[in-house]
Amino acid sequence: MTLSRGNRVNMIRELAQVLNHLPSWAEIDLVLSEFGFNVNDVRGYDDSYVLRILRTGTDGDLLELHQHLLPSTEPPEPEPDAPNVVWQPGQLRLFISHITADKLVVSALKQHLAHWYIDGFVAHEDIEPSSEWLGEIDSALRTCHAMLAYLTPDFHKSQYTDHEVGYCLYRRVPIVLVKCGVDPYGFVARFQALQGVGISTDDLAGQVASVLAARPETASLMSEPLVSALESSGSFASTRSIMSVIDRATGWTPEQLARMERAVEDNRQVREAVMPLSGPRRHISVPERIGQIISQHQR
Repeated sequence: MTLSRGNRVNMIRELAQVLNHLPSWAEIDLVLSEFGFNVNDVRGYDDSYVLRILRTGTDGDLLELHQHLLPSTEPPEPEPDAPNVVWQPGQLRLFISHITADKLVVSALKQHLAHWYIDGFVAHEDIEPSSEWLGEIDSALRTCHAMLAYLTPDFHKSQYTDHEVGYCLYRRVPIVLVKCGVDPYGFVARFQALQGVGISTDDLAGQVASVLAARPETASLMSEPLVSALESSGSFASTRSIMSVIDRATGWTPEQLARMERAVEDNRQVREAVMPLSGPRRHISVPERIGQIISQHQR
């Protein structure tokens, strides 16, 4: 059986939830290795460890493990075909839910998110006029990795925004809330929201990237873009901004850590940059901070 992208994501989350309740890392590794997952390729026991390993498995591995851990639960049926949304390859797919009145500011946010290799889906920009737009939106909702809800006072009045949020809640994809004059309500009221008033679009994009880098469900999707951004950083300010997000990320592979180390050697904007610290010591060099991150993940 071939899993659809949505079913594969949901199955990985379901399996991770069960495995994370096992009493020790040793037992988790035992189960994963017996079902064909290579636990030696992933370093660092943390909140994203199980997710990072499960993502490497084939559909067959996941289905067999699902049958073992949840024998009374039927595996998901394949999802019906939906029109394809063209996402940027290698980027985190972010569905941005908003009302039409906010399309200009949301379009600007989409552009700044691209600096973080986050592909934001904005319906009025990304749907061809000749397309069946409801089908395109449905496809984007089915295949996004995360959602951003841009909450303004009229958000609830739209015929579609609350449905979009509800769809992503059902899929259990991470939802980032940005409040602009209205607090989260309904089923998302329990989630902490970012403040969208009095903050530049560039800074808001950086905060969204930080949240997605810290979430276990999206950490591994953000790690590759962050390393790429560090390698190509063109200024000390850019390096500091990238490192502020890297500081919160958890989903590193050994190869990505090695690339960070090489970025120090190859890129002067990384090698000579410094980051602010709170406390008696007010600054730390970026090479030193990268060294600390590498040490933490190699333990």
